[in-house]
Amino acid sequence: MKIIDIIKTRKNLLRSKLAVNSLVMAIIPIILIPVISITMTANLLGNSDRNDNINALSKTALQVQNFTYNTYLFSEVINNMPFVDEVLRETFPTQQEKLEAEVIAGVELYQMCKSNPAYSGIYIYGENGVVIGSDQRDSRVHGAFKVSPWYSDVMKSNRTTWWGPGKSVNVDSIDSDIITFSAPIIDREKVSKKGVLLIEFHQDVLQSMIEENLENNRTLMIVNQNKDIVAVSDKHTDDAKSFGQYSDMLPFSERWTFEDLSNMNSKNFTKTERANIDLEDITHQDFGIHTSIMSISDPLTGWHIINLVEQSELLQSIWLISIVIVITIFAILVIYTNISVSTAEAITAPLNEMLTYYSEVEKGRFDLSIPVEGVEEIAQLRRGFNNMVSKLGDLVEEVYHEQRQLRKAEYEVLQMQINPHFLYNTLDSIIWLALEKDNDQVIRLTKALIQLYRTGLSRGKDTITVDEEVKHAQSYLEIQKIRYGDTFDYHIDVDNRIGSFRVLKLILQPIIENAIYHGAKRTREKSDIFVKGYEQGGCIVFEICDTGAGMDKQTLQRLRNAIYDNEGEKLPAYGVLNVHQRIALLFGQQYGLEITSEPGKGTIVTIRIPIQSNQTEQKPD
Repeated sequence: MKIIDIIKTRKNLLRSKLAVNSLVMAIIPIILIPVISITMTANLLGNSDRNDNINALSKTALQVQNFTYNTYLFSEVINNMPFVDEVLRETFPTQQEKLEAEVIAGVELYQMCKSNPAYSGIYIYGENGVVIGSDQRDSRVHGAFKVSPWYSDVMKSNRTTWWGPGKSVNVDSIDSDIITFSAPIIDREKVSKKGVLLIEFHQDVLQSMIEENLENNRTLMIVNQNKDIVAVSDKHTDDAKSFGQYSDMLPFSERWTFEDLSNMNSKNFTKTERANIDLEDITHQDFGIHTSIMSISDPLTGWHIINLVEQSELLQSIWLISIVIVITIFAILVIYTNISVSTAEAITAPLNEMLTYYSEVEKGRFDLSIPVEGVEEIAQLRRGFNNMVSKLGDLVEEVYHEQRQLRKAEYEVLQMQINPHFLYNTLDSIIWLALEKDNDQVIRLTKALIQLYRTGLSRGKDTITVDEEVKHAQSYLEIQKIRYGDTFDYHIDVDNRIGSFRVLKLILQPIIENAIYHGAKRTREKSDIFVKGYEQGGCIVFEICDTGAGMDKQTLQRLRNAIYDNEGEKLPAYGVLNVHQRIALLFGQQYGLEITSEPGKGTIVTIRIPIQSNQTEQKPD
């Protein structure tokens, strides 16, 4: 409404043009940059999440593939054991001799099974009728295994056979989570099949590999060539049920034959561990924006190791970041609108001020003078004004000089209120915290930034209450604390009884900034910054202490000379100088800053301001 009212008022036409043009130039980058930031953030989060899922899938697939291949190699070791060859070649005259041979061979299998805790049982079924098991319980199929479908299937197959989870085909057990590896036992001399080897292990062997790589939005599972689930983590059993609707999208997996495995062995591919998974081995399918499936096949078993990813958490993070950025944009626009209007008013104020001065001169005041400059209308007014007061030139020059000093101090205050470099660094910190998904810190930093600018602007006032000034300093400390982490801690102790007293605004923040950059950051150890406030001898006293690097006597003296002597050496402590000059200009040279410091111990800056009898807003004349 304020800008609309200005535009509608013709005598404020210049002010409205300045405000509108400034806003138009600012709105475009203010909106464009966050849009780009949100897009880049979404891409970064998406790529990061995808890489995490690929890594989790690859790691799980490597573990599964190494385990299944080691199981095959273990079966080859058993196949080549002399006692296996002997017991399967033998023809036993009596049942007693057969049983004795089975028991002796079973002890050997028991020892081999015991040395490999991942396996729950090892069993051999021979064409000569022998049944050997690492488990001493009677076999469920002791005398009739040759007519079992699984036996004939294994004997006919040119690949390893895997089935389960289910009940064991070897022994009676209540367990229903048994997974079985099977392969024919080959007579190397006659090149014929002389029996079947079965190796059993529990489903939780695979589940433990899956659960090592789980996260909240990730469901890892193993399915066989029939799209039946072989293993999935306990807490994602229900999520795995939704896999059925996507199972047809899995590619067909060609399995290794015994000839393939033999060729691999002849080429020294007998490593028990694979080093990595190639990216081209990963199949990736997206189903809308909410679900993503990645899969890797195991050529030995025909299993698919699958990563079923729900994208809701990622989308929620992106949405939250977008909300924070939008709120920040809105806050910046509100702040910048007020700044634009205030700046336009400050630029056009001399016009209205000259009209007022002109009226005062007509009434008899000849103590003011304004340079003849600006647009033609302003120059004409100022020229007429100066012609009337030319006889009081010396006095006017002195007053003009003081006004220039005061306006320079006010300009520097405005510069401190609107510090683009500080705002850039703070927004940059917000973006990086968002990339780290540290949403609590993002909200905390954004709130502190809004509070800092709200108090710094103060609706154009030159003075604010002690409570407001302290709150502004606390917001600044909070932002710097988040940015610099363990560099320093801060402590604020201000007497509540002085909270309603009015002081010049922005007198604490420049001193605190100096304590951080020239004190805390210049020492390797963690520093402390103390802000104290109290009443003493009719004055409001602030003490800003830091335990940082401190200053030597020469540096301290140069700083004092720069503060108390305008003609002294110029030092890069503009904020400190500005605070002292504003207090001295308004209340006198006996008030302002006092500085003490010791190298390696820190610095103490004391601010002393008189308590005014009229605690309304104070403005310099």
